[in-house]
Amino acid sequence: MCHNPYSKETILMELKSTKQKSLPLSNIKNNQLVGLCNASTYEGVKAYFIINFREVEETYAIEAEKIKDFIENTDRKSIPIKWCRENGILIEQEKKKSRYRYNVDSFLLN
Repeated sequence: MCHNPYSKETILMELKSTKQKSLPLSNIKNNQLVGLCNASTYEGVKAYFIINFREVEETYAIEAEKIKDFIENTDRKSIPIKWCRENGILIEQEKKKSRYRYNVDSFLLN
């Protein structure tokens, strides 16, 4: 959950990650879907599934209601990346090659 300072909305997110080019529906629990869809009915609240496709290094934000409609109106067992590209919002990302951790205790003790 986060607060959007630009629009003063509360944004609820359920994060999903897959190595495949589709997200199996078994990765979306019914209570997650129902909870997000119910929450999005409140004024000032938006609910999204954030789906990361690791192999192609693409991440999409898709409204919970769109995911619900997809599940109810298809007999597929997974959500393909093509559908996410057409119905989601691409989230820019940068893959870091290295990360640093600093020991500030030694600095502060001097």
